[in-house]
Amino acid sequence: MWPLLKAEIFYNKAIFITLYSIIVPAAALNAILGGLEEHVSRLMLVSVGLLGIVIGTEEIKTKRIRLSVQLPISIRQNGIMRFPVFFMYWMSLMVVLWISSLISRQGSLSLDYLWFILVKTALILVVVSCMGIGQDVPFCFIQRAPGDILRVLAKLCAVGASFLYFFSTPFEDWPPPVTDALANIFITPAGALGLLFLGFGLAVFSVIVFERRRSYFE
Repeated sequence: MWPLLKAEIFYNKAIFITLYSIIVPAAALNAILGGLEEHVSRLMLVSVGLLGIVIGTEEIKTKRIRLSVQLPISIRQNGIMRFPVFFMYWMSLMVVLWISSLISRQGSLSLDYLWFILVKTALILVVVSCMGIGQDVPFCFIQRAPGDILRVLAKLCAVGASFLYFFSTPFEDWPPPVTDALANIFITPAGALGLLFLGFGLAVFSVIVFERRRSYFE
């Protein structure tokens, strides 16, 4: 599986370099000025979306799924291989953001910052999982209608998770009742861990849906 992962990273190195050239300077600005974590994290969400669009488009154009299922690895391993590229990219961005925050705050990070990171990571996992489910679920049915309905629902869930990601940490000029409610829901151990379990559950379900496809030759 490792050679396949290296090939995937090498194949998409141009988009990785482009996105890093945007995120890293933004994180450096946070290190200098401080207080820009939320703005950088929102930019990171946009970058993940762009990465998904590029990889998904190339996957369709090059018939990547058709070719990958012919490799000497199991269907389950093929389904799992969708996640490492996004996960490695995301965690590398989180490390960059964490270092910039550590510098700007002179080494003093509160526990809320941990929940902040876990919430964002969990929601990205939900987005990526739902997008994978939406891509595969139409091929799990003989009739087209049920698969199309479930695909739309999965895409809507991905959009909803993106919306929650964007507003899970409120803007500063929002009224206190709203900001307090969002903080109590998301920037807490229960909120962060709950979303993380949901994200991992959807990731597992995404692999199961990939395994249940009736065809890999679309």
